[in-house]
Amino acid sequence: ATSKLHLAARKKRIPITATAIASVESYYNHHLDANIQSLLHHGVQAIDMETSTIFDIAAHYHKTAAALLNPYDVLEYNQAKSSSSHRVLPAAAYRHRMKSMIELALNQIVSN
Repeated sequence: ATSKLHLAARKKRIPITATAIASVESYYNHHLDANIQSLLHHGVQAIDMETSTIFDIAAHYHKTAAALLNPYDVLEYNQAKSSSSHRVLPAAAYRHRMKSMIELALNQIVSN
C-alpha cells in the first residue's frame, strides 16, 4: 500500500517521504523526552497518536494499510539538553498539503 501511494505521489509531483514513525498514547507527555533519544536511534522521524490504531485494525481484518501524515507541529529535539520543543508550521502550507494528500488517498482507493 505504501509503495503504491509513493509512486502515485511522485507521478503527481507531490513531495512525500516514507519514514519510520512512533505511535504513542500521549503525544504531549513530559516522559516522552526520555524516550526520544532511543526513538531517534531507531530511525524514527515522526510521532503521532493515531497510526497504530489504523494498522491494528488492518491486521485484525488481514488487510494492508498505509498512513499519510501531514505535520502541523514539529517536535524539535535538542540532544545537548536532552529536551524538546514544539514549533507550529504555517497553516496555509498545511492546508495545501492536506488537500493534496486527501486527493492522493481517494484516488488510490478508487483505483483499487
